[in-house]
Amino acid sequence: MSKVSDIDYALTETLKAHPYLINQIPSIIYENTLNGVIITQFTRQNQARTHIQNLTSQDFLEYILNQAVIIYSSKNHLIESSLLSNTMFKPNAEVYNDSLFPEFDIIEQEMTLITNPEINAFLYYKSNPNHLYYLIHAISKTLYNPKWYYDGQEYTSTLASKGEQFRHQLNEISLTYARPYLDKIAQDASIIKPIVSISINYENINRCLREVINGTQIQYEHNSYRLDGTLFATQDIGKRKPNQEDSVIIMLHPSNNQFKFLAVADGVGGLADGEAASNYIIKEISQWFITIPGDTYYFPDGLLESFAKQLELINESLILKYNQRVGSTFVGAIVCQDQTFIINIGDSRAYTLKDNQLSLITSDESLSWYHMITNLNKPILKDKEIDNLRFAKDNNVLINCMGNPKMNINQKIMIPNDSYDQLLLFSDGVTDLLSQHDIKIIAQNTPREEITRALVNKALTTDAQKIGHTPILAGKDNATTALYVRKI
Repeated sequence: MSKVSDIDYALTETLKAHPYLINQIPSIIYENTLNGVIITQFTRQNQARTHIQNLTSQDFLEYILNQAVIIYSSKNHLIESSLLSNTMFKPNAEVYNDSLFPEFDIIEQEMTLITNPEINAFLYYKSNPNHLYYLIHAISKTLYNPKWYYDGQEYTSTLASKGEQFRHQLNEISLTYARPYLDKIAQDASIIKPIVSISINYENINRCLREVINGTQIQYEHNSYRLDGTLFATQDIGKRKPNQEDSVIIMLHPSNNQFKFLAVADGVGGLADGEAASNYIIKEISQWFITIPGDTYYFPDGLLESFAKQLELINESLILKYNQRVGSTFVGAIVCQDQTFIINIGDSRAYTLKDNQLSLITSDESLSWYHMITNLNKPILKDKEIDNLRFAKDNNVLINCMGNPKMNINQKIMIPNDSYDQLLLFSDGVTDLLSQHDIKIIAQNTPREEITRALVNKALTTDAQKIGHTPILAGKDNATTALYVRKI
C-alpha cells in the first residue's frame, strides 16, 4: 500500500467502526497533519492503526494535496469515463449534481496555489494553518460525504461500498489527467524533507471556525476563542440547559488576514432545533466569506448587498431544510480596509466604542423596541430607554428573524473604521442582563483579551434590577459576545 492508500484505509475503517465521527473527519486529518500522527484517533479494527503508525505529519499533508489534485482532475472528466456503465454515474443522473463535489469551488481555488511553480505547497500550507483547514474540509466533504456512510443514524455497508467505488473511480480517472500535478507535489515533498521544523503562527489557527463547521460548538457549555490578537469571542450556556442555541464566528479571510468577519446567531426559543438553525446560518455564511476574493477588502463596492443576498439564500435553504420549524437571529460584521459592513436580523446587537462613547449601531426587531419608538415618536433611543426595554413583557417577542419566509433584511449598515476602536456583537443573553453603562465600563477597563469573557461572566452572575419590575435572573439564557479590536 502507498502512504495515501494507508491513510485512506485507516479513515475508512474508522468510519465503519464509528460512523458518528463523519463530521469529525476534517479535524482528525487536520490534527494529524499539524501535530503529528495520533494513532488513538483511529480504530483498532482490521489493523487500521498499523497502517499509519509509521507515518508522519508530512505524509498526511501529502495525502491532502494528492486528494485535492485527484478531485480536481477527475470532476470534469467523470462523465467521459468508461465506468459510466454503473447507473450511479450515468449522464443526466447525480454526476451533474454538485452534491458529488460539494466544495469543489474551494478546491479549484486552492489548485492555483498547489500548482504554482513558485510556491512550495508543503511550506505554504504548514505556514498557513487556516488555509490548510479550508482545503481539508473541502476534500473531506467529497471523499467522506455523509451520503456514503449514513442511512439515518446507522452505518450501512451498501452506501459505504458506493462511496469506496466513487473514490476508486476518481483515482482511476485521475491517473490519466493528474500526473503533472502529482509530480509537482512529489517535487515539493522532496525539497521540504530536509527541513526539520516549520514556524507556525498558532495565534491564527481558528478553532472557532473548525467547531462551527463540524457542529461541535453547540455541544459545549462554554467556549472561548481568540484570533490574530484582534478578534475574541466567548459564549456560555448559562442556566438554559441542555441547549446551547447561540453560535458565534470570528475569522480571517484565507488570502488576506486584514479582511475579517465576526457574527453571532441566537436560535429562537420555543422553536425546535434552535441550536441547529444558528449553527447552520453561521456555518453557511462563514463558508461564503471564504469564497469572496481577498481583494474585496480593498474594493468593497457591492459587498453589503452581496452579504444581504447570501443571507436571503441561506434563509431559503434553512426553511427547506427544517420545514419552517426553526428560527434564529443574526448579527454580523465584515471589516474591510476603510469600512465595516453590518447586517442585523432580530434582537441580537452590534455596538461600537470609541473614546468614552458607546453607540448601539443596530435596532432590536422586537415588539418592545417597536412599541417604545412608536410611543416616544423617535427612532433613536437614549441609554436609559434602551435599558428599560429589557423589562418589557414583550421584550423577547421578535417581529423579524431568519427561518421565516417573510424575513426582511431591514438593517444594512456601513460605518467608517475610524469611527470606532472596538466593535462588539451580542446575543440577548448578554444585553438583557447588562446595562449600557455596564457594557461601556467593562469594555473600557478590561484587557482586550478578557473583554468578552468579562461581559459574559457579568451576565451569568448579576441579576438585572429595576424598581417595580421582576428582576431578570443572571444566566437566564445562553450568553455570547464577539469582539473586534482595531489595531491603532
